[in-house]
Amino acid sequence: MVVGNVQSGKTANYTGLINKATDAGYKMVIVIAGIHNTLRKQTQERIDEGFIGRNSADIVRRVNGQKIGVGKYASEIEVYSYTTSEENGDFNRGIATTLNVPITGTNPTVLVIKKNKSVLENLIRWLAQFSQNDANGNRTIYDVPVLVIDDEADSASVNSGTEDDVRTINRLIRVLLNLFHKNSFIGYTCHSICQSVHPIILE
Repeated sequence: MVVGNVQSGKTANYTGLINKATDAGYKMVIVIAGIHNTLRKQTQERIDEGFIGRNSADIVRRVNGQKIGVGKYASEIEVYSYTTSEENGDFNRGIATTLNVPITGTNPTVLVIKKNKSVLENLIRWLAQFSQNDANGNRTIYDVPVLVIDDEADSASVNSGTEDDVRTINRLIRVLLNLFHKNSFIGYTCHSICQSVHPIILE
């Protein structure tokens, strides 16, 4: 967990982390960007500039748009996004299927989604098609190391119930993570919470 003050550079920090992660071999990045459309859109715009290097809407439209941010620097890696910075650019199973970008390909993929029950459920259903049975009969996605970043991790993600009565968002994040054979999860939140953990603190 990373804890920072308001406007302390949390988004910039995890954008850097995403770039490091893909350098290390992570193939998919999922950013759960709060519960509101405006925050999801703003976060996608930052990811477009700091990681993808082009407007994510151009990817979905299959348009060779202008390079932005990190895209202005030479790179052998091309990043694909299943979500866009448009108001209605949250994850959509139909659009993701139409894009026909394999999650097991050589190029990393990214999604910036709302922390929302239906969005998480749709994403899990779509990802499940890439899974196969493991030795225990569980559906698992192999060869796609995933990094899940939970922005505003104090909001809706914490299980306020019990292990026998897990709250919906917490349960869905667990299902999402467990779908992948290799996964990493990191939460970002504000300084005023999580006094009982030992976080990295951004000043």
